[in-house]
Amino acid sequence: GNSIRENPKFTKLSSIGTSDMHIALSGGHGVLGNYQGTRWDELSKVNITKFWEKHGRRRAGCFNCPVQCMEYFSVPELGHSISSCALYIDPTLGLQNSDLRLWYELNCQFQRYGLDPTSTVGMIAWATELYAEGIINQKDTDGVSLVPGSRDATVGMVEKIAKREGFGELLAAGSDAATEKIGRNSDYYMMQVKKMPLVHTNRQNNRGGAIA
Repeated sequence: GNSIRENPKFTKLSSIGTSDMHIALSGGHGVLGNYQGTRWDELSKVNITKFWEKHGRRRAGCFNCPVQCMEYFSVPELGHSISSCALYIDPTLGLQNSDLRLWYELNCQFQRYGLDPTSTVGMIAWATELYAEGIINQKDTDGVSLVPGSRDATVGMVEKIAKREGFGELLAAGSDAATEKIGRNSDYYMMQVKKMPLVHTNRQNNRGGAIA
């Protein structure tokens, strides 16, 4: 109640939520792709606060919570969705995608299909690095070129995972099954704790999160 509203963070979280995540993740707090670095020249383009100002409709949040720290968006042709936290981080940094319309389309996919964004993006980021390293190729990926940030490697691959089609079936099976199926030292590249892919924030800055 009042104690929550009196918290210094209340005003910010109840007005723009975590849509300014791109600011918080600058300076090495976010990680790119399959934990391949902490610096990304495209990060300045990921200004979701401006996207909220244009496409935001109202605040949203957990039942009876006064903060309402989530954003309810509506975008012509793509529809409605609610977003916060990991939904801002994983589909941008994890997939190396700075196109906010593409980010929103991914957001809608995750909610439409009931997919966990962190796990889904983690598996795609892993496969994308394997592709870049030459461990897998288009014969493995149903002819899809896993170029970071491309439409085929983002919304196209999420669609395959959701429908368990072709290479998407392998990624949908999870980290253990996927690395066992591919082999070729692919497990070395799998970023996971307790068989779960990691959210794209720097674990060196959050050691507790690394062992949770």
